[in-house]
Formats: sequence, structure tokens, C-alpha cells
Amino acid sequence: MRSIFLTSDQHYDNENARRWGHRPFDTVEEMNEAMVERWNAVVGKDDLVYHLGDFSVTDEGLEFASRLNGDIELIVGNHDLKRDLRQLRRAFSNIRHDPFSISVQDGDDEVLLWLCHYPLQRRFSIDERPCYCVTGHVHGLWRIARNMVNVGVENWNYAPISLEEVLNCRRCEMDGRWDANVYPDAPIDWQMEVSMKVKRGDEEPTLAILRKRVSEQ
Repeated sequence: MRSIFLTSDQHYDNENARRWGHRPFDTVEEMNEAMVERWNAVVGKDDLVYHLGDFSVTDEGLEFASRLNGDIELIVGNHDLKRDLRQLRRAFSNIRHDPFSISVQDGDDEVLLWLCHYPLQRRFSIDERPCYCVTGHVHGLWRIARNMVNVGVENWNYAPISLEEVLNCRRCEMDGRWDANVYPDAPIDWQMEVSMKVKRGDEEPTLAILRKRVSEQ
């Protein structure tokens, strides 16, 4: 069975991404080659990759897709909109212009993942079924948020991440392995609920911080 990977925002051929994103490469050429190498180090030739947008900022940069392992499906990001559509169709096995969901197995559980380019397109449920959001676009500002993971390459060593890693992020939230301090902008009632899933010692300030916030409201 082929493995599934998710990624976004390589920005091939983008000197601004290298410089302003503080990417650890001396030249844009070095950045391009490093991302090809790191992709192929984790993705096999028969694997499936969901790319959540902004592959390249030039039409020439789309040529890197031919050097990458896997069957690549693209959700069009803001920079992909500016690319030549014929070249996009040649570069990727499938092109989508809107967010969509996929259903995957996590052990005995069926999990619905919502895939999108922009975090503002997030959804918490589809037809009353809860879902977990996978997104990109925001360039290293954060890796996880409430009910959401950012798969942009700047957060993951400039390589796609496995479906297992995405599901692990979801499990950490669902099981309370990450307390509410990971999600400071989430509703306070939700923060309390998440932080109390795992028993915490009296010496740990997690709940004390939250209770103080509640008392100050």
C-alpha cells in the first residue's frame, strides 16, 4: 500500500522566500536542490502527495515537479494562480481549485481531514462529522493551532510530512497530550477541557494559569 504525504509552500525559485523566510540556504539554487533531495528522501516513487499550494513562483520552477517522487495532487494556492495552467496540468496528476476532504484510517477510527491552502478556509465539521484541518500559506508562523496543522515546508525541515505525523498531531490534541498553552487563542472553555484530559501534578502551573484567566474575565 502506498504511503500518503502532505506539504505546501516550497516556493521554488523564490529568492524572497529564501531571504525573508530566513531559510538556511545561501542561494536560491541551493534551496531548490535541497528541497528536491529532502522530498525524495522521504517520499517513494509510488506514494501519494497532497500539495496544499504555492509550489513555485515561476513557470520555470514547475519543472522541479518532474524530479520529485510520488503522485502529486495540487490544491491551487495564491502563487499557483499566476502559473501557466497548461504547465500546471503537465506538472501534477490532479489540480484542485477548492479545499476538499479525505477520509483516512487511524487504527480502528475513521478520520476526516479537511485540506486547504488558506487557514481561513478551515472547517471543524462536514455534514456534522468532525474533521481535522491541514493547511499551509502562513510560512513558519506556527506549526499547530486548534484542530489544525500547518504543513508548510518551513515547519518540517523543508520536506513533506507523512499522514502518520498529521494524525499524531491530531491525537496529541484529542488526548490532551498538549495542554492549552499550545493554543492560547482558543476559547477558554475549550482550553480548560483540553488541559484536564490528562492528570497534571499540583506543581505544574498549567491549570493555575487557566483558572487565573477565567477569574479575570
